[in-house]
Amino acid sequence: MKPDVLDKLDIDQTVDAYGDLLGVPARLIVSTDKATAVRQQRAQAQQQQMALQAGQAMAASAEKLGRVDVGGGKNALQALVGR
Repeated sequence: MKPDVLDKLDIDQTVDAYGDLLGVPARLIVSTDKATAVRQQRAQAQQQQMALQAGQAMAASAEKLGRVDVGGGKNALQALVGR
């Protein structure tokens, strides 16, 4: 299967149409607005997690640089920031 074909399919509309075709009660299918809100919350949580991980990686790198003696009473972090 070519993954590109999924770009052509509107899954939300497909679920709605299929549910109508089968006579599924509307209360069993989440509205598009509600699904969009959930997706936005999920994306925001993922972005926050990625930002947290990036911050942790930066902090770990800064800590490691702070331990590297480059002479003259400076560590690598101080030399990097020009202090």
